[in-house]
Amino acid sequence: MKLIIQGGFDFSDNFFFGINAAYYDGGDNNPGFAGVALYPQLDTSENFTLGLRGEYFVEDGSFGAIGTSVADSSVFAVTLTGSANIGSLTIKPELRLDSATDDSAYFLDNDLVPQKSLSSFLLAAIYSF
Repeated sequence: MKLIIQGGFDFSDNFFFGINAAYYDGGDNNPGFAGVALYPQLDTSENFTLGLRGEYFVEDGSFGAIGTSVADSSVFAVTLTGSANIGSLTIKPELRLDSATDDSAYFLDNDLVPQKSLSSFLLAAIYSF
């Protein structure tokens, strides 16, 4: 069985609250997963938006999406994103913090050793024409 729920609410002209949830039951001998993401977004001005996304994802068995190779692993992540509009240019800085229950092959330190957590910063520039 697979279930996906996606939606959002505009609480005001400048505040949006979104939700995304997913569930997959792999059956008797197959792994599955469940996850939820909540993301409030605030327009602080006509040209700047601030968003915060909290996510929780858990595997039933060893599904493999988290990269731990350990059954029933989970990960919690928080992402803070800004969005600045300057004419046709949008600048998006993003800070993300991930924390898993077990060492993950996707969260590597400088020596390429798996860790339980990861922090990252991204800066995107999008030009619309």
